[in-house]
Order: sequence, then structure tokens, then C-alpha cells
Amino acid sequence: MQMIKYISAFILLIVSLTALSQPELTYQKVIGGTSNDIATEILQISDNQYVVSGYSRSSDIDLAVNNGLFDLLTFSTDSLGNILWRTTLGGSLDDAATSMLATADGYLLCGFSKSSDGDVLANYGDNDGWLVQLNTDGAAVWQSNLGGSGSDIINDIVAIPSGGYMVVGSTTSTDIDLDGNYGGQDVWVMRIGGGGAVVWSKHFGGSGDDVGRSIIYTNEQYIITGYTFSNDFDVSGNHDATGLTEDVWVLNLDIDGNINWQYCAGGSSGDEGEDLVAINDTLIAVVAESRSLDGDLSGHYGGSTTRDIWVFFMHSDGNFITGHHFGGTDDEVPGSIRLEDSTRLIITGSSESNDIDVSAHFGAVGVSDIWIFQTDTSLTLQWENNFGGTGMEFCSGIVALGDTNYIAIGQTRSTDNQVLLHHGFTLNNDIWFMRLGSFPTPCAPAFTSPLSDVLTCFEDTVSLTAITEPAAQVYEWHFPDGGSVFSNYSNSLVLAPVPAGLDSTYFIVAKSLCGFDTSTIAAFRTDEVIAPSIFPLLSPSLCDSGEVLLHFTPEAGFTYAWYFNGEPIPDASGSSYLATISGDYSVLATRSENCVNFSAPRTVTYETDDAIISFSGPANLCASESVTLSTTLDEDWSYQWFYNGDTLVGAVGAELIVTETGNYSVRITISDSCFSNSITVAVINETPVASIMANGDTDICLTGSVLLNTSVTGIGYSYQWLQNDIPITGATTIGLVTLDTGYFALEISNTFGCSDTSEAIYVFTSCPEDTTTPVGLSPDLESIAMLLYPNPAATTLNMEVTIPGAINLPVRILDLQGREVYLEWMVFNPATTRYQVPVEVLSPGMYILQIPGSSPAPFVKE
Repeated sequence: MQMIKYISAFILLIVSLTALSQPELTYQKVIGGTSNDIATEILQISDNQYVVSGYSRSSDIDLAVNNGLFDLLTFSTDSLGNILWRTTLGGSLDDAATSMLATADGYLLCGFSKSSDGDVLANYGDNDGWLVQLNTDGAAVWQSNLGGSGSDIINDIVAIPSGGYMVVGSTTSTDIDLDGNYGGQDVWVMRIGGGGAVVWSKHFGGSGDDVGRSIIYTNEQYIITGYTFSNDFDVSGNHDATGLTEDVWVLNLDIDGNINWQYCAGGSSGDEGEDLVAINDTLIAVVAESRSLDGDLSGHYGGSTTRDIWVFFMHSDGNFITGHHFGGTDDEVPGSIRLEDSTRLIITGSSESNDIDVSAHFGAVGVSDIWIFQTDTSLTLQWENNFGGTGMEFCSGIVALGDTNYIAIGQTRSTDNQVLLHHGFTLNNDIWFMRLGSFPTPCAPAFTSPLSDVLTCFEDTVSLTAITEPAAQVYEWHFPDGGSVFSNYSNSLVLAPVPAGLDSTYFIVAKSLCGFDTSTIAAFRTDEVIAPSIFPLLSPSLCDSGEVLLHFTPEAGFTYAWYFNGEPIPDASGSSYLATISGDYSVLATRSENCVNFSAPRTVTYETDDAIISFSGPANLCASESVTLSTTLDEDWSYQWFYNGDTLVGAVGAELIVTETGNYSVRITISDSCFSNSITVAVINETPVASIMANGDTDICLTGSVLLNTSVTGIGYSYQWLQNDIPITGATTIGLVTLDTGYFALEISNTFGCSDTSEAIYVFTSCPEDTTTPVGLSPDLESIAMLLYPNPAATTLNMEVTIPGAINLPVRILDLQGREVYLEWMVFNPATTRYQVPVEVLSPGMYILQIPGSSPAPFVKE
């Protein structure tokens, strides 16, 4: 159809309106959880009820259920954004509501579903179009998945006056509910009957991608907007015949899905239709995003890659009338267009600009604010305002309440400026409920009374209340010493239970969009309840007088109750109690319902002091065949001895002769109700089992010595080395280095006088008797004096040796296991008295140096 630009006569009759003052954000509330939550549409049901559609990944805070990835979300709120009911539907994959409309019996949502489980009954493949009918309470009545095995999405829905619905979206399918495809995505339109039954399903477009985003009914026609990359089949007049950029596509259908007319609006740089509204029976307003400055557009604010919001009018017969672009030099994106009255349009979306039509911007470059503006039907900007914080915002829907008051819905990632609260991380969206209008007077909250100190304990439940006039929109509860901040929309905070570590001062910040106030500072004490200590501390006995006075020191703010063997004692709530029965007594201290603690039990008995057991000798049977145990003798007392916890029959005297090892105790009965139990004593029979070993060869012909030692050790053990059954003087350690031959053994004794002697080890020499000394060592050289220094030594050990004649002798170093770690032959003569032995390569420890004719000399290597 040839484009005709004209200004309709009825537009010329519209009187210009004086620009209105811009509405302010007077109230806001975030809705959702700690994951991503998106709103797509808002409907006004009454003065105090609104219904919002969208999709969500959250399952906490305001949203209780998530089936996996995104779920379709619908909820109802009052005029302050308080949730009246909520519904999440979906399966394990992505499911979403893109739009909805109110029906006679509830709400019909459209969108898409990729799931085939959970709440979703079926799936044809990839995304299916999805219709869900809810009743007025948000409960699902019926659902229908539509499309084919490709990707199918429903973006909008409109009621047919004669019954049923018309839906629009996009499809790549060619089967099931679709009979073909022109290429890529096609615009998909379906007429739906009762219960979601398909009356007819058609696809429109060309060989490029074509998407339908919005549909309206007006004057017995169905008008669709979206965008197209095509210029063939159903599409003609695209401003870019190459198919590289898109045009806004406006399509007019009759009730049977036949095309009445189609129009490609825009220029050569890329333009997409988002929403449209009928101003009257013959005038249609379309909102789009546009990068173009030619074709149907006469200008563009930014560069060729930035988008303006473009509003244009079309006649119901398909003729383009006029348009105007709005925004600044950065990106603007539309979300919705609504007819506020017969002469004013309200447009929502987002803006990244701070110039031309956009008067302010909260975020950084490239981060969008919500942008809402009003234009008249001559496309003159009446007012505009941006909303949000330094995060990303977008507005998808709005309801006009009259007198420049609105309720808008969108999403936000901000935590500052006008966004007073945010759930989860800043990369996640919260749904943002907004009231626009004029601030009331007074507006900023003010605290009317100081805070009170709080005394509680961990795990208790505490309710705090902030009193301001007027009420605030958000309250922040600060506990600076405990490092905690709690934020909510209520003027009360319930800590159930009080978390550990919250012992602090606290204060409250009450916030509204027009100001804030900070309360006084008060104490928040979260002590644990200290259990009382019952006196006397030692286990008291009833033996002396038949009664014991138990008592404790009470603290202010507590109530107390005495318990006996875990059960409460009636009417026993004082700081003392007279006990006349043996058992366990305790006290329950109570500050509040969950703020309690029990004392440690105090046991009242009929026992006197512990009986004492004495030994006639060592409690070790190794030194004798028996030991006598005895306790205090009194002819009026009776006795009973126990062996390993069992009663010893007949052992009823004050003495007991023990011949078996084990544990013994005695119980003395002083009177019918008084007795004394001893501690348990052990009788043992422990004798050392001696054994020795030789570290090295027991033939000392070549080594000149051998190290003998033992691994038998114990508390109180003593040692004596024997040579040929004769004690060696001074040989009383666990090791012995011998230069002599013979039979060597070790006697090991304990403190009880019990001992054992090891098997003997024979040390010998294989050298002939006439060569037991090295060759050249005459008998008068067999006694050589030697002195070692420094000791300990680090690198070099000096030997001072006095020798009457020249001789060549081996110098050996042994470790404590008798292993030779160094050997050097040295020439000794009377003219030299000092010789050096290198020890740098030795590991730190104790060693023995040997030369024939001299006693082994120990030294320490550092």
C-alpha cells in the first residue's frame, strides 16, 4: 500500500494542552527473592487490587516456589504492593508469562514454556506457546501448549468481542499447529476458543525474521505490531531491501486471519515495534525503538547505533500519518504505551541519556533508568521523569489512576537512590512496584520517641518496633557492634531466634523517598543465661543431720525453679531449698520463654567422706605372693570389699589379703542410711622382662669395641650391666660400649624390687692372642691418654694424644648404634700431641671416637 502522510481532521481539532508538572515517585517496593524476577504486565482490578505477570527464578522472601530455571509468575497486590496472592507455574526448564488480560472468571496469561514436567502438561519441542487460565484467586483452571517442534512464543493476547481470543507471537515451526514457514521466524497469529482450543493458526511474514509483539482489537479489526527483516511474501515496502535491518511491521487482520493491509514503518537503520493502542476507531498509536533518521522519520538524537523511542500514528485504513522521536543521545527503549484519556498518551520504558528530552540520569553510561513520559496527540512532550538508582531499570507496564497519579511495574538491579531495598545480588533483578504522583504533607518520617534498651539472650525471640510519624517506606535496623543490618518494609522486626553475636548497640533508620530519620541509639544485650551455682559445692551428705540446705545467689530479672531428679519441685522457687532425700537437685533460671538455663546438678547423698585404703607393702605382687589392704577400723561399722566391681563373698572385715591382680574397693556402712565408698585401687604383678642387643659385630678384632643396649624401658626402672655374671662398676644406663670380651648381660629392676636378667651376649675377638693389638703397637703403648675438644664440635674435633713412640693407628668414629661412620689411619709420634679429625659431614648427635690403646671417648656433633 502506498504510504500517505497526512494529518487527520480530528487531530487538527485537538486543542493544545498546557504541559503538566511531572509526577514524582512517592512510594516504591521491591518484590521477589534473591534470584532474577521480571515483570511483564500490570492490570488494575479495583482501586486496591492489581495483578502482575512475569517470570521468576526465586524461591525465597516474597516467592516460595521455583520448579527450575524461570517459572511463570503471577501475583496480586494491594495499592501499596503488598502481596494478596501469588502463583508460580512451570517445570524444570524456562517458562514465562509475557502478557495477560482479565477475563470474566479470572486472568488469562500468555507466554511460552520449554518444560514438559512439573506444572506443564506437554511440550512439542523447544519453546511452545503457552496459555494458562487462572481463577480470581490465582489458581490454575486450564492450560494449553501450542505450536510445533520449532521455537514458538506468544507475546500478547486480546479478547474477541464475540468470544475467544486472538494471540500473536513468533514461530519457526512447520508442523502440529503450523502448516508452513516462510523462513526464520514468522509472525504467528492464532484464534483460540474456550479451554485453549485452536480455531485457526496462521503464520505471516517473509523469508527473513518476522516477530509479532502486540495486538489490539479496534473497529472490528485486529492490528498487530512487531518487526520484519523481510520484503517478500506477506511483506512489502521494507526500507532496507537487503534484509540487514528491520522495519516496524504493522499488520491488520480480519476475524478469520486474512490480511486487510500491512505497512513497513521506519527507515534504513533498524526499527522495531513494541506496543500499540487505539486512540479511537480510526487512529492507532504505535511505540517503537528506532535507530533511523530517514524514511518515515525526520530526525534521530543519537548515533546510528543508539535507539530513540519513536511514537507514530496510523489510520485504521493503513495509512501512515505522522510520528515523533523522544529521548537523548544514548539508548532509549520502549516498554508500553497506554491511552490515559482521549488526548494523552503515557509511554514507559528505559533511558540511558541525560540530555534533550531526558532531564536526569542516575546510573553510569550504558546503565538504564526507568523513563516514563506523557505526550499529547500532537506528539508534544507534556512531562517526563526518570526513576531508579545506579543499577539497571526497565518499566514494562503502567496504570493511570487520574490526576497525574500512576502505578507502574518494572524491574531494578539498584540498591541506592530511589531504590530503598533490594533482594539478592545487584546482578539480579527485583520486580519494582512504583506509585507516581505528588508527595503528601508531611512526607519525611520522624521518630516520635527514643528507643528502649533490650535485654535478651541467644535463641530467644525478640520483637522491635519503630514508631515514626508519618510511617516510613523502608526501615533499616543497624547493630553496628554485631556487624548486622536488617532491612524491611515493616516498622517491626522480629528476631526469631536472636542470632549469636548480636550483642551490640542498635539504632533504626526510617526511609522514605522524600527523606529519612535516624533514631536514638539504645543497648541490645544478648547475654547467655548464666546458670546459678548451687552451694555447698562438694556433694553434701545427709548423714550428720538428715537434711542439707542447698542455696544459690539469684540475679535480678530472673525467675527460678528447683528440680529433683529432673522433675520440678512444687512451690520451690526461692534461692534456697532444704533437701531431706538423696538425689540430684538443680535450678532452672528463666528470663523469658526461650531464655533459660539449668544449673549443674548437685547430688545429695547418704555418703560420708571417702573411705581410705592402705597397703601393707607395694601393690605389686612381683615382690611377694600377697599384699594386705586395710581401711579404718571401727567395731560399730560393717564392711564389704569389691573385686573388679563385684562383691567379694566373705570379705567383710577391715582388712583384705590380696593374692590376685585387679581393682579393689571397700564400702563402709556406718549406720542404716550412711555409708562411705572408697576409691578403687589397683593391685598389679609387673616384673621387667630384660633383653639386650648388639649394635654391630660382636667380634671386636677389627672394630675394637661393640655397643650393647636394650629397648626395655619403664617408669622407675634401673639398670645394671654384668660381665661374666659380675656387675660392671658404673654401667647403669641402657647402653654399654665394651672393649673387652666375655659374656655380657643386663639386669633390669623396678621400684617394687622386682628384677629380671637378660640372656647374655658373647663378645669375642678372632685376632690371634699375640696380635690383639695393631701391628707395631707395643705393650707399653697400650695405655694412651686422649683428650677431645671442643666438645660439642661443629666442623673439626681436636685430639690431644700423648704417646711414647711413633705408630700408625686407626681412628674410628661410631654412632650410638655401633655403626662405623668414620675411619682414618693416622701416624702418631711423640713430637706431635694434637691431631684434627674432620666431623663437618656428620649429622648432629652423640658419637664415640676410638683409637687402639685408649678408652672410647664420647663427643657431640653440633
